Amino acid sequence: MRQAFFLLFIFFFLAFLQTSFLAHFALQGFVIPLVIIGVSILGIVAQTSFAGLLGVFAGGLVLDVFSQHFFGYWTLIMVLVFCAVSFFIHTYVRFPFLKRN
Repeated sequence: MRQAFFLLFIFFFLAFLQTSFLAHFALQGFVIPLVIIGVSILGIVAQTSFAGLLGVFAGGLVLDVFSQHFFGYWTLIMVLVFCAVSFFIHTYVRFPFLKRN
């Protein structure tokens, strides 16, 4: 549960930074998607777990609050990206430094 609250705080901070600060530095309307990058990194290093899904869900909800799309748009995208990256990495990729002898 502590990990879920930590991820909630991290994704809230990233979403807040993306929507408030980085919006002023957009290049041709493109803002760096910090939350999607964070979700992808979390999907690479962590297995699909309840804490990870809860953190990703919270990050999507925070982006939905600041978004002009319908509510649930970013939440759905974040959960799907996390599940897809986690599934792909843990099914098809083998890291040699994690291999046991």
